[in-house]
Amino acid sequence: MVFAEIFLGAFFQVLFDRLAPRARDLWNLASHEGLEKKLEKLNNVLLTIQSVLVDAEQKQLTNNAVKEWLHDLRHLSYDAEDVLDEFSTESLKRKVISQRQAGTSKIKKLIPARLTPNGLVFRQEMGSKIKKITDRLNDVSNRRNMLGLQNSEGVASGFTDYWQRTPTTSLPDNRFYGRDDDKKNIIDLLLAVKDFFQIKAWVCISIEFDVLRITKAILEEITLESCDLKELNPIQRKLEEVLALKTFLIILDDVWNKNHALWDALKRPFMAGAQGSKLQHLSAEDCWSIFKKHAFENEGLTVKFILEKVIDKCRGLPLAARTLGGLLRSKHVDEWEHILNSSIWSLPEGENDIFPVLRLSYHYLPPELKRCFAYCAIFPQDYEFTESELVRLWMAEGFIEHGEMEETGGKYFRELVSRSFFQLFSNDDSKYVMHDLIHELGQWAAGETCFRKEDHVEEPNECQRITRARHSSYNRGERVGIKKFKAFHEGKCLRSFLPLPINPSLSGYHISELPDSIGDLKHLRYLDLSYTLIGSLPESTSSLYNLQSFILRDCSCLKKLPSRICNLINLRHLEIMHVELVSELINFKSLRGSLSISNLETVTDAGDARDAHLNEKQSLNDLVLKWNSNFDISRDAANEKIVLDMLRPNEKLEELSIKYYAGVEFPLWLGDISFSNIKSISLENCENATCLPPLGKLSHLK
Repeated sequence: MVFAEIFLGAFFQVLFDRLAPRARDLWNLASHEGLEKKLEKLNNVLLTIQSVLVDAEQKQLTNNAVKEWLHDLRHLSYDAEDVLDEFSTESLKRKVISQRQAGTSKIKKLIPARLTPNGLVFRQEMGSKIKKITDRLNDVSNRRNMLGLQNSEGVASGFTDYWQRTPTTSLPDNRFYGRDDDKKNIIDLLLAVKDFFQIKAWVCISIEFDVLRITKAILEEITLESCDLKELNPIQRKLEEVLALKTFLIILDDVWNKNHALWDALKRPFMAGAQGSKLQHLSAEDCWSIFKKHAFENEGLTVKFILEKVIDKCRGLPLAARTLGGLLRSKHVDEWEHILNSSIWSLPEGENDIFPVLRLSYHYLPPELKRCFAYCAIFPQDYEFTESELVRLWMAEGFIEHGEMEETGGKYFRELVSRSFFQLFSNDDSKYVMHDLIHELGQWAAGETCFRKEDHVEEPNECQRITRARHSSYNRGERVGIKKFKAFHEGKCLRSFLPLPINPSLSGYHISELPDSIGDLKHLRYLDLSYTLIGSLPESTSSLYNLQSFILRDCSCLKKLPSRICNLINLRHLEIMHVELVSELINFKSLRGSLSISNLETVTDAGDARDAHLNEKQSLNDLVLKWNSNFDISRDAANEKIVLDMLRPNEKLEELSIKYYAGVEFPLWLGDISFSNIKSISLENCENATCLPPLGKLSHLK
């Protein structure tokens, strides 16, 4: 089995963060349960392994035994994370119970949790799990000596913090290089196409250069008929007959393969027609222009000593120049020559000669970005995603642990954009995609940690492949039978189970209820039940203490939330669209991050809006209030103004969006000087409004 280069700096940093002295809840729980020494042993063996990671990550490039050692260590690191996550979950559970019992009898308070039956079971089970994981880590650690791994200082994976100072933008680059003559020629050519060319076809090639598939696609594009032939020879003969003595224009889009033997095989049928033209690579000057644009913050800076090396490494390919420029931009100039002389350039490569520069760019990503990018292998090719959607998934996976996670995740995302790992989707400036080769790089980086179920009912060895997978997704398709999920029974270590596309996630499944066992998913951090027919949620939902994102978009049948929903003390994002639930927001005392409320036009009793007590939710950063887009006679403008007035948020709010509001005036609180923390306000399609609120009083509004 061939593994990608494995970098465990981010994995170990997560483990050390959870075992750090500042993780007081974990250490207090360990002390109460008599497990403190076991955790200290676990921490010590992790430190021993960490000391050789720098050496191991370098030697894996040429030593498969070291690469396999890192591969085993990665899976073991996942298991260690799971054990520590169980500790954190138990700590959250006891905190919730303690708060709930604050007003109960003194007798209950005098009984320590460790002396309850559940407490005794937890101590025994966790003690056993910590010992097993420590023993397994010791076994892996002992193998380091046989592999000759040396202790070294420094940070693994060539990481520096310079990238964090790099200014980034999500705006698309509209400049083109090296195509002035081509642009004129193409325009002139297209004007003549209608009259000159008898046959015209456009075929997308992408990564997989399959001569049979491409030839068949060209034939079908020309004839507009399905081809049932299975062998290359008869297909090419048929194409040759169609092209014989005719003028033709065949455009092969998104071609990366440079294998001359495959090109010779593909070109044979075209000899029967007129000779075509050939589009050359970028010139050296144009390649250098693209590189400079992405590499230099200072347009006047020129580093002549690398000019020839850059042109040689990029081989006239725009994506290579853009990606290499993005990599070097994140490094100090004195590191550039070392990177351009890296041994990675001389490693064996596949058919696509752009791959070495992509592999190098991944190699030099900071550890935390490596993990975030590799996770994206869960998406199929050409999948469209938004920044907020992906950041929430990263948060759910524990890739972003502390502080303002949404803000940190946004920085990670924009950094990957600046390095050309993500690019704006041309039809929607809020969505991003990965280039086909970048997507292939993600699959290579993730290895067997990601399992993606395609439309096929069953694929060879999929049950075996999913046994060590941690992240999974599947294509929903129009019909989803139970056979499609057979392989998932073997996925005992899965952390992600995503239907794609994510939005809407479960529409069309006609789910009307959830089992009580949903409460057993104690590690769950992201749950999307949008567009389902669920009428109520089981009380066990209240025990999902780790839940961060709860999406209930357009759950029109949902009338009631669990009575102890306030137990979700880690909830950061909540989306609801059914107004009967608005008054129940009072139970989300710890809600932080974002809240989205839709269909507000159906709120007839403004008291329900008042009962939400949004003004008491001090950790809420982003609020979206949305009415229906249909401005008909049923809309009560006066009532909507009262409702909006009652939905006054806390003064610490930073972002506010109001959509399709039918009121003539905005409430007085909107624009009040007390909302000095607001950075962004969006008033969208408020058609009846006669004037804007006094936004000039908001000192931090951007």
